[in-house]
Amino acid sequence: MSVRRITTSRPQGHTVDDLIIALRSRYVGTSDPQVDGKHEPSAFDWFQLSADVARIFKLAPGCSCMLGPMDVQTKVRTLGRCCGGTPKTFL
Repeated sequence: MSVRRITTSRPQGHTVDDLIIALRSRYVGTSDPQVDGKHEPSAFDWFQLSADVARIFKLAPGCSCMLGPMDVQTKVRTLGRCCGGTPKTFL
């Protein structure tokens, strides 16, 4: 698929209707794509549209490493003692 620039003489630029007309002319494979695409939804080739759009997106580079060895277990938390040392006994 090649990218074409659609020229227009309107000062406001392209509209939603321009997009629909361009999509119908590209992805409806009948003799009259504007009429058939409007009245028959199954005439639109959604698979071809998705294949063309998928080519635009590329995989992003990512990090493929791990931090630390896999065999390290989590440390068991020990409960701290309050008031510092041995428990007091009362007589």
